[in-house]
Amino acid sequence: MKDIVAQFVQNLPAQVSKLQNLLQDNNLAELKRAVHQLKGAGGGYGFGQLSLLAASVEKRIKDGDPLDNLTASVSQLIALIRRSEGYDPSKEASRATEDSRH
Repeated sequence: MKDIVAQFVQNLPAQVSKLQNLLQDNNLAELKRAVHQLKGAGGGYGFGQLSLLAASVEKRIKDGDPLDNLTASVSQLIALIRRSEGYDPSKEASRATEDSRH
């Protein structure tokens, strides 16, 4: 289980980048899907606080909260993710880096 949790944490920077890009693109359907996946995985791997906050963000999206509120909520979720033990912020892909790869 320790290896699976480590893999989850290792993949979190990619999730942060994805959340940021989806929010920037105002792609709320995909943002809701990504947050839902984080909610489930976070709960399954023992990241209860992350799961609860992701559930809150998911509910805000479903409820049609204004974009400013969603931005603040997603920013809180990202801040919490970045505080995860073992999180490596240097693994976050910037949009410019991703664009140059395509």
